Amino acid sequence: MKDLLNMKRIGKQYLLVLAVMCVWSLWMKNSSFVSMYLVLCSSMLVLSSFAYDEQGQFDKYALTMPITRRTLVKAKYAMYLILVLGGMLFGILAGHGVGSIGRSSNVSQEGMTETGLAVGAVFLIVYGILIPVIYKIGVEKARLLMVGIYLALFGLIYGLIWLGKRRGLLVTVIGISEQQLVRLAVLGLFFFAFIVVIVSYLVSVQIVEKKEF
Repeated sequence: MKDLLNMKRIGKQYLLVLAVMCVWSLWMKNSSFVSMYLVLCSSMLVLSSFAYDEQGQFDKYALTMPITRRTLVKAKYAMYLILVLGGMLFGILAGHGVGSIGRSSNVSQEGMTETGLAVGAVFLIVYGILIPVIYKIGVEKARLLMVGIYLALFGLIYGLIWLGKRRGLLVTVIGISEQQLVRLAVLGLFFFAFIVVIVSYLVSVQIVEKKEF
């Protein structure tokens, strides 16, 4: 609840930016842009929440109350999942809305949904890696790692694009359609994200339980 109240202070700014992005998506005739941007904005709020807590030394204060360290970690992970998955859902809905208004998007409605799901899974993975690092070394140092993670993701995306140019051969070998292959890839990405979140939570609990505040 505390994190959601903190986010409310900057919510109007994000709504304004989102409105601008919707107009830009219409102008570019690309409904997936607003979907991806909304997931990006909501996931960045996770980092902002940790920064607020670190600045105000909230964890030290919270531990003076009958709250366990594991509970503190659970609350952060609940917020992280709500923001990323909520951003993904609203992003997909916004993308469909923009696509319906524009009626000339260069991304199909089905393709936009798959893109939104994939982007959501990617951000689950990114912050699943980042949160334990934040607990270990702090927000500011973790920001540098985040840059490295994004660079690695760009490299991965480039590799997938390169592979995609040869997907005709892959489709022929495994005997499924391209659409089925895309759905299978998104499902696999979400499964991997699920594993990352679980491992991330367990690692974060271990770090916080040994940490001196």
